[in-house]
Amino acid sequence: TYVRIHKFFHTRCFGEVALKGVGEHRLYEVTGLKGIFDNDLRVDDNSIMAKKYSFLEEEIKTKIKQLFPKLDMLNIESKDGSFNHSLAVSIFAVALKRELNLKIDENKLITAACAHDLGKIYIKSSVLNKEEISNEVRDVIKNIGDLSEKVIKKIGNHESIIPLIKEMHSDEVNISQEARILRISDSFDSLIFPKYYIVETKSLLEAEDILKVNFPFSETDVFLNLIKP
Repeated sequence: TYVRIHKFFHTRCFGEVALKGVGEHRLYEVTGLKGIFDNDLRVDDNSIMAKKYSFLEEEIKTKIKQLFPKLDMLNIESKDGSFNHSLAVSIFAVALKRELNLKIDENKLITAACAHDLGKIYIKSSVLNKEEISNEVRDVIKNIGDLSEKVIKKIGNHESIIPLIKEMHSDEVNISQEARILRISDSFDSLIFPKYYIVETKSLLEAEDILKVNFPFSETDVFLNLIKP
């Protein structure tokens, strides 16, 4: 359990405790949720991403609160870390946009990044948190874009972002630059950061190879340069 917890949270060890019928175990206290840039599973401290764009975390957190003032972020985070994933995708997308010096609306990127997995609100946390899930639930997760669209329409403020989210989730190759940036950012974080319904994550080198094959775009090369140690 600790191996999983320390990937998501900062912890403090109280020491060894004796549990009846179990034996000696270390007792840990969770002291806080890890941010994007203080988790080396996501961003290496020596990368350009960390050195040049770490300030984006607080900037984008503030922006998300402004864009989604009534959204229950704690509920979203309970869905296998979905809020932190969306935050990471937002940061990566905005950093890549700035690195490319593109005239793209950053609020649009952040809104799409935050909303693309909102459909998980409709899936019970107990289902997502299982080590093994049914093929039926896996199919629902694969089509999470449809559920996310439902949530966006219910919120009512960001329906204009739905076409971009559909592009992001589609298998189409000819998509907008915004969608390419979001796909690269989303795929990278999904590959290297653990989720309960993904059996194993990839190493940085494995993730690089997959991104190059799946996203043969010029933006991919720039992104990989940002995240390499």
